[in-house]
Order: sequence, then C-alpha cells, then structure tokens
Amino acid sequence: MTTRPAARTLAAAPLSRDHARLEARLALGLLAAHRAATAWDVASLGVLKRALVHMQAASPDGLADAYAAFHLSVARAARNPVLEACLSVLMPGAVQAIAEDAPSQELVRRWLDQHDELVRCVTGRDARGSVLAMAAHLDPQERYRAFVRDLL
Repeated sequence: MTTRPAARTLAAAPLSRDHARLEARLALGLLAAHRAATAWDVASLGVLKRALVHMQAASPDGLADAYAAFHLSVARAARNPVLEACLSVLMPGAVQAIAEDAPSQELVRRWLDQHDELVRCVTGRDARGSVLAMAAHLDPQERYRAFVRDLL
C-alpha cells in the first residue's frame, strides 16, 4: 500500500495533546470549509454571515465565544451534523485559549479579515479558496502547508 504525501506529512512523530488538538481542528476545519462552500443553503449561509457580524462587533470579553460560534457556523453550513459535533468538542479548547491569551487587536483584526475572506469564498461556492482561507487562518506558521497542498 502506498502512503499519500499528505499522510506522510502528518505521521512524522507523536504529538502533544495541544498539537493533536490543533491537527484535528485543522483537518476538520478544512473539511468544514470545503463542504460549506459546496453544500450551504440559504439558512446556513445566513447563520454564517450573522456569526461574522457578531464577531466583528464582539467586545474583548465576548470575543472567544463569538470566535467559536463563527467556526461552528462554518460547520453548520457544511450541513454535516457529525462534522459539526466533532468541531463542537474541540471549540471549548479554542475558547479557553483565546480567553487566557487575550489576543492583540492586530491579531483580532487579522482573524476578522481571514473570516471575512472565508465567508466570501463560501458564499461564492469557491471550495478551494475556502480551504486555503481556513488553512491560512488555522495554520499561520504553515506547519501543515504541505498537507494542505497535498489535499488540493
């Protein structure tokens, strides 16, 4: 059996709990972004757009919850309840990390720009662009860029 390059990228070494969570979130997030672009309906797209507006208006105290709600709305737009359930298990960790780290205004602005780009791609049914937008957001250090490239 031949191992695909993407599988080799991820099979390199044992992972810490944090890296395992990040890797799972990236894989699920990429799938959610792709499916959202190809499967949204009017109602789920409306939820996604409202989640973006809510995050844009969020106070620093409400940012973490708005961030999680946005990502869960991407999964909802993917119209795959199992995917949504899996991401909902991972989101409390993201909420906790955001609440503890108190991201800078510059980082929050970058997240908002990335989320806006993702919504634009999803709305345009651009699956590849949606995956790339999610990858840029969830993997800013490009640790998994080879994995993403192999998927596309």
